[in-house]
Amino acid sequence: MQPSADTPRLCSQCGQAFQPRRQTQSYCSRACANAARVTTVELTCQQCGKPFYRNRAAAPKAHYCSSSCRNEALRATPVTLVCQQCGQEFARSRRAEQPKYCSLACCGAAQRCRIARICVQCGVEFSVPPKAASQKCCSKACADQHRRRFLVRLECEWCGKEYFVQRTRTDSHYCSSACQHAAINRRVEMICDTCGTSFTTPRWSEGRTRYCSRACKDQGAYNSVELQCTLSITAGPGQRRPACDSGRVCW
Repeated sequence: MQPSADTPRLCSQCGQAFQPRRQTQSYCSRACANAARVTTVELTCQQCGKPFYRNRAAAPKAHYCSSSCRNEALRATPVTLVCQQCGQEFARSRRAEQPKYCSLACCGAAQRCRIARICVQCGVEFSVPPKAASQKCCSKACADQHRRRFLVRLECEWCGKEYFVQRTRTDSHYCSSACQHAAINRRVEMICDTCGTSFTTPRWSEGRTRYCSRACKDQGAYNSVELQCTLSITAGPGQRRPACDSGRVCW
């Protein structure tokens, strides 16, 4: 509940008491209202002591006036780390990414260090670098055999080779996209309905193609219309038959 206009209140900018003229008034004067609208605040650099300005939202995290002052301050207060290879302490600048090793020699020695593992497929002992500590198999061949325990073996319908798929893909028919395209585009032999000539057509159009060429297709369509016209229209001897839907006059 907002206080009434008759009750004195404190200015939100300077903190002095004033008598408001309206219920929503928060500042004692226009100067305080304008000062509250300013989004920048004045700060003091912790390195050089000079004043600088930052956005009000970024002011809590701003401690230096420039990147040079920030770098000087970070170099002046180094951090102490422990080498993961030799265990000795070493100092590094705070601005640098915290390294794991004190020198290149320790870094190389750590990379040459290997961890002994047992292959889950063949049982042979092998070694891996620390970054590959989660490796379970000694070679790609053992890894493939280990993964095949969760796969299903199928035979390609085009080339006849065996291949493996996930249990959710048992409806697969081909081992690769090349075999799939070759199977779809393979050609089958058919007999033309018009001239009786043997011709080949892609497998996907086997049930739709009946003619070997466009000429045979047109001739077949003409013969079909002529046969339909002869069977559907009858007339006496010597009489002209009426025109049918094909637009031609039959005799």
